[in-house]
Amino acid sequence: AKIYKAVGATNPQTYAANVTVYLKLNNAGATSQSFTIPASGAVGFTFSAECSGATLGGWINVRLEVDGAIVTPYDDGYAFCSGGHSWNGNSFTAVKNLPAGTHTVRLKATGIATTMRIDDQLLTIFD
Repeated sequence: AKIYKAVGATNPQTYAANVTVYLKLNNAGATSQSFTIPASGAVGFTFSAECSGATLGGWINVRLEVDGAIVTPYDDGYAFCSGGHSWNGNSFTAVKNLPAGTHTVRLKATGIATTMRIDDQLLTIFD
């Protein structure tokens, strides 16, 4: 497999409950990442991070967007981790068919009924 882009952040991100944000993808604070693929085809995305939420019964929802469109099957987001627990190391993978060229990826997160903290994260884009 060819890795088109790998971007990570080690600075913790903490947000209030019921707030939707685009996650910072690197320590400089960029909330989007461009990548170029040479030919049309399936592109994989893996996101991993340490995650915690303060409130039992809440969860942290993460959605992957490419070129402004949500990547299925996570239309309503992915319950990345649940609240009321200590740190979790979690990940998910999604695949999207894309045409050749330059694309932009972003991760949108919401703490559903819980505060959220994301730390030590990595987004990898590959074929």
